[in-house]
Amino acid sequence: MNSGSGTQKSRQPSRWISPILGALLFAVALWVLRRELATVRLRDVRAALSELSYLRILLAFLFSTAHYLVLTSYEQLGFLHIKKQMVRWKVIAASWLGYAISNSVGVPLLSGTTVRYRFYSRWGLNSSEFTRLVVFYSTAFVLGMIVIGGGGLVFLPPERGSDIVQVPLRILGLALLSCAPGYVVLCTIRRKPIRIGRLDLHLPTPRLAVSHLLLSLADWALGASIVYMLMPDGQVPWTIVLGAFISAQLLGLISNVPGGVGIFEGTIIVLLGSHVEHAAILSALLLYRFIYYLLPLLLALAVLVLDEAWIRHSRVARALAEVRRGKGKSEKPDNSRDAM
Repeated sequence: MNSGSGTQKSRQPSRWISPILGALLFAVALWVLRRELATVRLRDVRAALSELSYLRILLAFLFSTAHYLVLTSYEQLGFLHIKKQMVRWKVIAASWLGYAISNSVGVPLLSGTTVRYRFYSRWGLNSSEFTRLVVFYSTAFVLGMIVIGGGGLVFLPPERGSDIVQVPLRILGLALLSCAPGYVVLCTIRRKPIRIGRLDLHLPTPRLAVSHLLLSLADWALGASIVYMLMPDGQVPWTIVLGAFISAQLLGLISNVPGGVGIFEGTIIVLLGSHVEHAAILSALLLYRFIYYLLPLLLALAVLVLDEAWIRHSRVARALAEVRRGKGKSEKPDNSRDAM
């Protein structure tokens, strides 16, 4: 008993690490936003919004749509990986709903995964297959961030900083970039599952691994392109926006704050503030929140409400049908007595 209680106590501090880290990052983000936006006025933000062309806003919508389609493609590959047949529109629908909810609510393993399981379990996917599917698309997400982050450290020349700082960063970038070929090689030479605790991690085929990687790169590139299109034309290179976008998303994910609210904005403002006026950055981030987070969230919630209404309607219809059948049987005349 003492050993068990000691183990439980030793695990308790680790439960607080993530919430405390998230709270600290959120507090720092609020402080940064207050400092950086102290001189920004509402009329400046309105002016920046009015100066943004409709074409760039339309392109941001198109990149957002393409980005969600790429996200759903992870699960298309995932079903190939687990060798399970599923109608394509069902995969797109369940995956899109999961991402639309988890992107805004946060904690994807509780929000987006729950939404997916609601539909996939109804369509014949068991818990073991669903777990393998979740591991597959989660790996792609992390791998893409690692590879693009490594590429940024290696190929994007820093604007300031001594060689003492640059050399370790480039070495770290090379190490991160090596994860991509390393992942493909591992999938080629090892066909047995990797045991992690109670979970067997089944590696994909080399072909799926390469597709996995390419989709992940497209994922992050399209996400950054949404923000880039909402920035003033020609003021900041796309590569700089990409690096800032990855850093902001990473900090937002670490914090577990829903949608990385505040942390994402603070990071973007700090990293792009030397290239773009703060009012223009703020207007771009407001539009980004609406296009990529709020609008899909509202649509997803409407779909979930309609789906729940349909399920309840179907249950009531089945119950009424059973009542009618039972009533019909009770009213049926007993011919056996007449025969006697």
